[in-house]
Amino acid sequence: MKHCWRTSSNNAIPSRKPGRYGDYNCDSPWELVASAARAMRAKHGDNIEFVLWTGDGISGHATGRSSDDQVHALQNLTHLLSHTFPAQFVFPVLGHDDPGSSPGERLGYKEVGHFWRQWLPTEAIHTFNKGGYYTIEQKEHKIRIIAINTNLYMGQHHKEDPAEQLAWLEEVLTTALSKKETVYLVGHMAPGADERTPDAIPQFHEKFARQYIKLVRRFSNIIVGQFFGHLHSDTFRVIYDEMGDVLAQNSDLL
Repeated sequence: MKHCWRTSSNNAIPSRKPGRYGDYNCDSPWELVASAARAMRAKHGDNIEFVLWTGDGISGHATGRSSDDQVHALQNLTHLLSHTFPAQFVFPVLGHDDPGSSPGERLGYKEVGHFWRQWLPTEAIHTFNKGGYYTIEQKEHKIRIIAINTNLYMGQHHKEDPAEQLAWLEEVLTTALSKKETVYLVGHMAPGADERTPDAIPQFHEKFARQYIKLVRRFSNIIVGQFFGHLHSDTFRVIYDEMGDVLAQNSDLL
């Protein structure tokens, strides 16, 4: 794509023409995306258990385009990842700019889930169609991946538990605890604010952030990692308990 994204510290689109691999302040052109995928494959080879796709495969500028354009962009990314990592499963989550991320769109959870059916089993597709979330159980290694839809917590909702995701998450974590599984939580937006702009509004609405953190604290002994995207930067966060002490290392966020 040739569109440029803006930040609070840089309100001007670069006057220079983006090069072959784009510009720092611009959305990634396809050649850069494909090159990055090839580099990941070349660096890690077959030593990959699975791939986590943390959302926003589509630029925020693309949300103003036609539904067909958005579908094609998502299809292209899905095709690229499935062919770059043919022997691995890719576990995607919805970003806030992806099709199906907002109520009332022509593309809903069911349509987006159809693109990813080669990676998700029937049970995962069932919950994804309901609320954009799912879980994957890898019985051989006693690993459980829980993919949540953080778009549900972006603003004020009249519902206490949108799409019943929090109740589902508690149930899945309880099951994982009883089976002594290792858990990876995956989403698009992490709770808390962008540390580069500490006065910014946090991604999660406060009431949902409290409920989510409460669950993380409760099940911190089995959650070994939380992985999110959204910020376009590398970041690291730490979860604290009710007394202000750092939880076990395995409750940190990336």
